[in-house]
Formats: sequence, structure tokens, C-alpha cells
Amino acid sequence: MKDSILNPAVDYPLLNMFWIMLMILLWLLWFFLLFRIITLCRRSEAVRGVG
Repeated sequence: MKDSILNPAVDYPLLNMFWIMLMILLWLLWFFLLFRIITLCRRSEAVRGVG
């Protein structure tokens, strides 16, 4: 009883699928943001660090 209160995704498979898709989307957005910041830092003259 206590486990079903703490984890409603066990009782609702569509909620579980939504949760997994949300986590995958957030993971992809995080990588997109990471690579975007890295490329912006590499293109910037002020942050490049080349003497």
C-alpha cells in the first residue's frame, strides 16, 4: 500500500511512459544546451584563451 502511494507510475502505465519520454527529452535538451555552450565558447574571441 505504501509503495503505490509513493510511486503512482506503477498503477498507471501511461504515466510511466510519459515520465520516461519526459526524462529522455530533458536529457536530449541538456546535451543540446551543453554542446551549444561549448561551441559558443570556442567561437568567441574573448573566451578562446589563445594568446
